[in-house]
Amino acid sequence: MEDGKDGYELNISYEEAEADIHSIKPDELRKSLHAGLIPEAYADVISDIRVEEVRRKVRDEEEKSENVKSIYGTPEGMMERAK
Repeated sequence: MEDGKDGYELNISYEEAEADIHSIKPDELRKSLHAGLIPEAYADVISDIRVEEVRRKVRDEEEKSENVKSIYGTPEGMMERAK
């Protein structure tokens, strides 16, 4: 545990589902957590759970290739150096 922290924060993807929070079956535990519900089996361990919308910018492949320069250069440059 890091200094000054008394717990961990986990980010998991949200999946709308009807889950049995009373079950201890792994699939039901997973469904509960992904639906933003605390299963009874984890009630002593998990003190809070939130569903939050997170916005991320998604870059297309062309934009990625323009902004990320490979340490190896272009495929053509690698072929030329290999000769």
